[in-house]
Amino acid sequence: FLVRRILESGYGTRFTAACIRAGIWQEPEVEKAIEKKIYILGAASLFTFAIAELGVVRAPIIASIPVIAFFIPDVLIRNKGIERGEAIARALPETIDLINMTVGAGLGFQAGLDRISRSETNPLSAEFRRVLSEIRLGDSRPHAFRSMAERINRPEMWNFTNSIIQVDKLGIPITEALKELAKSMRSERSEEHTSELQSPY
Repeated sequence: FLVRRILESGYGTRFTAACIRAGIWQEPEVEKAIEKKIYILGAASLFTFAIAELGVVRAPIIASIPVIAFFIPDVLIRNKGIERGEAIARALPETIDLINMTVGAGLGFQAGLDRISRSETNPLSAEFRRVLSEIRLGDSRPHAFRSMAERINRPEMWNFTNSIIQVDKLGIPITEALKELAKSMRSERSEEHTSELQSPY
């Protein structure tokens, strides 16, 4: 009951979104993460009570221990989501090249995407497998890709999604659109890397 109440709160919505960005998609997995936080809170409260009885730590510090303990998993999940987003951004240009190769070889876009997503084991492939599964279940292609972009919430993925949607709307060759996008992404990442090397800090 407590887990459900937390998930239905505003905090629960934000925590669920962070879990999704970290690749924790299934609701039972999110519920388990909440349960762990509750157990951690309970253990921290017992620890706090014990040291309070000893009187060796000031009250404000004691009171903050359970709160800090409760939110430590949030920080870890948030960091995992950031790392996962970075991995997806790094994999995207090469994956776009592979999509263009499969489409150029005569496969349709979704068939090529399906083949690539099954042959790779990175987080981006996992996202593509989810998108294709949603489309098979009746979701529209634009909506499935937008949902993916919202989950990852990286500019590279939004650019990729917008390119796919524009291809559908305007009927332009998908290989041309994706080739330019991959080139642009590589250029941006190269500039970022150069700036990092030149920065004195």
